[in-house]
Amino acid sequence: MAAEQQARMRKWQESEVIAFIEYFKAQAPDLYVKYLQHEIELRDKKLRGVDEDELWFDGDLWWDIKRLAYKRMPELEALDASELVSAACRYAKAHLI
Repeated sequence: MAAEQQARMRKWQESEVIAFIEYFKAQAPDLYVKYLQHEIELRDKKLRGVDEDELWFDGDLWWDIKRLAYKRMPELEALDASELVSAACRYAKAHLI
């Protein structure tokens, strides 16, 4: 990613990430459970030493979560929405899974 793009990206505060996760759980509970299950599966595969080629995040799931971010904050730019989803995933892996 170009340094210029990186500099323009929004820096998400932990409180904003947690608020998005809470919104995610409330607005799309089935998707939230599917996401958690997917993260658990990826973690288990990684622990078993599965080839890196099999550790890809599900693209459809990613877009479903990103659409939820746009629903909550329609003014988000694409990179900011992606970074919010990434931050939520990092937070979930560190604190929820």
